[in-house]
This record gives sequence, structure tokens and C-alpha cells, in this order.
Amino acid sequence: MRLFLRDRRLDLEPGRPALMGIINANHDSVSDRTRLASLEAQVRRAEEMVQAGATLIDVGAESGRTDQAPRRSGQERALLLPLVEALVKGGITVSVDTWKFEVAASAIGAGAHLINDVSGLADERLAELAAASGAGLVLMHTRAAP
Repeated sequence: MRLFLRDRRLDLEPGRPALMGIINANHDSVSDRTRLASLEAQVRRAEEMVQAGATLIDVGAESGRTDQAPRRSGQERALLLPLVEALVKGGITVSVDTWKFEVAASAIGAGAHLINDVSGLADERLAELAAASGAGLVLMHTRAAP
């Protein structure tokens, strides 16, 4: 099976997993205890993951914590875009973890290859964006509303 991600192609072979590394650009992540405070540290960690076998890096800036209000799109973009740009410039395949159209569109503009939508396509424009850009689209689900 082949997954086309803009200018990249990911060949998926039975019995051979494709690994995704995760970098949380926010400082209140429920799952990332490393707290990579600087852009340089985030890029360095992503490069380490790729060297260790990650096929692509998923970047996000929205907390998965349900006790917090969602970030505004502008805040999320400010955290994500420098990281997306740096990783793409370094030749890394980038997935952006967002459910917001404005954030996804900016990340695609910065070179992201895949949209990882945790809302299950609550905003159908994400599908249109993926189709128009050639980016991959992963539909996830969540028990809590994004």
C-alpha cells in the first residue's frame, strides 16, 4: 500500500510498521513529559527520532488536556509553524496534529505533508485542503469535543 503525502510517498509493507515520532510544541502536554522548551530542542529531538527509525514526525500545539480551553488558532500557529518549517527544511516528513482549518492551512503552507485531524473531520474543509494540496489526511477520534 502506498500513502501519498504531497511530494513524498510512504510505502507501507505488511508486517513492517511505519513509526511516527511525536513532538508537542506546547508546554502543557498531557503525554510529553520531556518539555522541549526551545525550537532547537524540538528540532533536535525530531532528528533523533528519525535517526532511531521514525518515518515521519507528528507535531502538535493543542493540549489534549480536557481541563483547558482550546488554544486560539493564532496561538497554535505561533507554536507550530516555526517547527514545521524547520523540520521540512531539514528533509523530515511532517504531520500536523490539529482539528482547526486555519492551523492546518498554515501548516500546509509551511510544508507539512499530512493533516492528523483528531476531530474525525468536524470541519469538512480539512478534506478539501488535503485534496487540493495533495497532503495526506488521517481521521482520528476523541471522546471529548476538541
